[in-house]
Amino acid sequence: SSIIWYAGSFIDWRDGSTPHVGENQTDRGQFDGVNYTGRANGCAMLVRLSAVREVGLLDENYFLYYEETDWSERFRQAGYGIGFVPEAKVWHRNSSGTGGWGSPLYHYYMTRNRLYMLRKFRTARGARLFLASARRSLIDLAIVARLGGLGASSSCGFAIVAGYCDYALGRFGQRRRLSLGPP
Repeated sequence: SSIIWYAGSFIDWRDGSTPHVGENQTDRGQFDGVNYTGRANGCAMLVRLSAVREVGLLDENYFLYYEETDWSERFRQAGYGIGFVPEAKVWHRNSSGTGGWGSPLYHYYMTRNRLYMLRKFRTARGARLFLASARRSLIDLAIVARLGGLGASSSCGFAIVAGYCDYALGRFGQRRRLSLGPP
């Protein structure tokens, strides 16, 4: 049997997380049927060209992660629905380009881009935005420490701090220097 990674998703506007529906569940047909979802997943999308012309292209400030979340929200605001079609099956090596969930590169882009996305679409600003994202970052860091030990959490901690710094300094797009550990 197949393990599900994505059967839809939504944006949690409290902290910017985007949990997947059905993640890590065995596919027993529980998500059969076309459904609307809160956001598309960038690993496999089918988008009408006329809609892209109306909404625009992906925002290049993200580079990795959250670009499809931003795009989904722009489509939603333009009145389009976002659907999940279970008959469309894709096999995806999750986060293979960044080293996976426990890698510093993953946590850097997720942190910086989550903040950027929240700023673009939320009305709340300032300290509340940072506190909501900081809570999410601390939860992620605790999980990394539990699964990968202190070395992994230290490297990811530096990457998360770098993500906050680059966000605050307005540095977006691809990060030129990829070493995200201590100097």
